[in-house]
Formats: sequence, structure tokens, C-alpha cells
Amino acid sequence: MCVKNREPVFSNKHIGTAAVDVIMRQRRQGRYYLHAYCVMPDHIHLLLKLREHGGSLPVVVAVIKAGIRHAAMPHGVVTWMRGFHERVKREYERADEYVKYILLNPVRAGLVREAADYPYVGSVDPY
Repeated sequence: MCVKNREPVFSNKHIGTAAVDVIMRQRRQGRYYLHAYCVMPDHIHLLLKLREHGGSLPVVVAVIKAGIRHAAMPHGVVTWMRGFHERVKREYERADEYVKYILLNPVRAGLVREAADYPYVGSVDPY
């Protein structure tokens, strides 16, 4: 999910934290299993598996985007690009490679030296 014009709105710690809170809240509400997440300054990566009654992927993404937009309001404006990019993991692909890719995103971007130093990244549910 990308922010419109790639504005680095999640560099604001309040908005970055709000994004993680919304992602975790939707997980707790049973929409999906969350295998990895990373809130970068201008986009978000998620590796999730939809739960049976969690809704379709477009609905889940729309709920997350709306929740983040609303939660960020006291601190700034989050305007999203339309749609989102999805990649479906095939049976023969290794989930741990996807998790590793997501968790190391801030390191590759030069934001931190170690993924553990980045406050908006994590892995919750084992794959």
C-alpha cells in the first residue's frame, strides 16, 4: 500500500505508530494472520493470510487504509494511492523468504543498520 505521491508521512512517529496499531487491531479482530509487517516512510508491506470470516483482500486493505487515515488525523494527513500491489505466495515458494524480505526492508533502504532497530517492523504469527 503506497501513500499518494510517495509522501513520507510515516516518518512522523505518531502516524507510524498509528499505522502499526491499526494493523495489529485488525489482526486481533480476526481478519487475518499477520506473518510480517513493515511500515516504511511512504508505503506498507504486509504478509498476511486471510481468515475464513475476515473478508476479501480488497475489503481488508480498504479497512486498514481507512483506519490508518482516521487514526493519523490528529497528527497529519494520509492520502493513499488507489489500489494496492499484491503477490500471492505459491505452494512451492518459501514463506520465510517473504518474511525476511519484509523485515529487512528498512535495512535495505538505509533507515537502520539492524531490522530490530526499526520501530515499525515485526513478525507476529508464525507461518
